[in-house]
Amino acid sequence: MNALVGLQKQGVGTVSSHNLAALCNVSASALRKDLMAFRSKGKQRIGYSVAELLNLLKKELYRDVVEKVVVVGVGSFGSALMKYNNFSLYNFQIVAGFDEDTTHRKGINLPIYKMDMLAETVKELDVTFAILTVPEIAAQPVARLLVESGIEKILNFTPAILKVAKPVKVNHVNLVYEMEYLLFGALEPEQA
Repeated sequence: MNALVGLQKQGVGTVSSHNLAALCNVSASALRKDLMAFRSKGKQRIGYSVAELLNLLKKELYRDVVEKVVVVGVGSFGSALMKYNNFSLYNFQIVAGFDEDTTHRKGINLPIYKMDMLAETVKELDVTFAILTVPEIAAQPVARLLVESGIEKILNFTPAILKVAKPVKVNHVNLVYEMEYLLFGALEPEQA
């Protein structure tokens, strides 16, 4: 879907299976086979309609439903996430932020609530997805509060490894690890 969204943003109307496969780093025959499973057929010598294919995949992958998200921890990183406008292209909508400091931040046109408003606001807004960007020391207690408030999915940008009860899902994103991977882990065999 990322490749299709990128093509759509560039104003591309149709794409061949070869070009789309190259963007996805797969073979054209594998791509066509996968797309046939979604009942999508390209037109010979024309390719696939980017908009139609994107809509089909969103519907088939249940990404035609908007997922509401809250950002917990509205410091520099949390503020940047709240200002980012392209989440909507992927059917994510940040609806609010939470922080102990609720002063207005330049460029954020969404409400920022005090942490003691979390449970009631999450319930009122019908949100089950949170992005966690608090300081590491606060991560576990805040994660516990998120779960108690009804959050079912947490994208954790803190260095803390969170312990939450199932079925709550947590995805840990460690930017230092990702940078180290690019620096050391992605070496070609002949470079190692």
